Amino acid sequence: MGAGISMDGSTAELGNITPVIIVPGSWSRSQLRYQAEHIAAMAVNNVGLNCAAARILVTSRNWPQREEFLGYLADTLRERDARHLYYPGAERRMADVLDRHPAAQRLGAGASDSSPWILITGLDATDTDEPLFREEFFGPVLAEVVLGTESAEHHLYTSVEWVNGQLWGDLCAAIIIDAKSTRRRPVRNALESAVSELRYGTVAVNHWPAITYALGSAPWGAWGGAGSLSQSGVGFVHNSQMFSDIEKVVLRGPFRSHPKPIWFPGHGDAYEIGRRLTAFQARPSLRGLGAVMLAVIGAVLFSRSGVARPRTILPRVIRRRRDQLRRL
Repeated sequence: MGAGISMDGSTAELGNITPVIIVPGSWSRSQLRYQAEHIAAMAVNNVGLNCAAARILVTSRNWPQREEFLGYLADTLRERDARHLYYPGAERRMADVLDRHPAAQRLGAGASDSSPWILITGLDATDTDEPLFREEFFGPVLAEVVLGTESAEHHLYTSVEWVNGQLWGDLCAAIIIDAKSTRRRPVRNALESAVSELRYGTVAVNHWPAITYALGSAPWGAWGGAGSLSQSGVGFVHNSQMFSDIEKVVLRGPFRSHPKPIWFPGHGDAYEIGRRLTAFQARPSLRGLGAVMLAVIGAVLFSRSGVARPRTILPRVIRRRRDQLRRL
């Protein structure tokens, strides 16, 4: 650095190959679809050009619903419009991925200068030469690695060992697990062990790890246990409560959130809720807060199709109530 400039005490975040451990369970069809959209939300935000985007799904070969889940995931990505890769070098990186994985699914439609969503399934966990395990391909790439695990608890223990040992980065990781599975003590113990043993700065259970960053109050950074040798940077940002000696942040949530989070790609009213929330942040007031709450309530009660209708939530509520009264 230049003369007289000290880098002591600086912080830096360097990215990550974010793993999402899918714990095998017995899921309903609606739960499969919900989690497919959940994973897609982690992958498509900002065209995958962010350090917390889902990169590697860790599934079990013996999960009976694996193929059905992957089918729903592909359908969800297929419904999303392809987007332009604005980040320098992103097009070259996507071309490299497709050259190495010609069987990859290219999903989504868009303009000629747009990049498809790339979904790669069935990667060999023992392939130590796989670039997707060692390099963060910054862009719209989501890959699945399959482990030969026999049960939910076995999958948790094995996934943690594989993720810690094979994937580059230590910024954030996610675990998706249903409530029914956690009622069993062996699974519950395995989950707590996984949360403790994952060497990442944020471990999110049933949430996108980026929510920790969005909260602002929670610390965000690489795994504290690595010290200055971390692969994903050094130090933590945000941390408004000024915690010291941080190892990791743990974020927990329900298997299925209600109402649907507005960052889900199929949310029909995200535009209107986001518009009102932005206005409230710019000029906080009780009236502004009420406008946000009305938008959320309207989305919960009346938005089922997933089709966005900007600026129409409250009028739609009034019209539907009026039509209901006319039929009485």
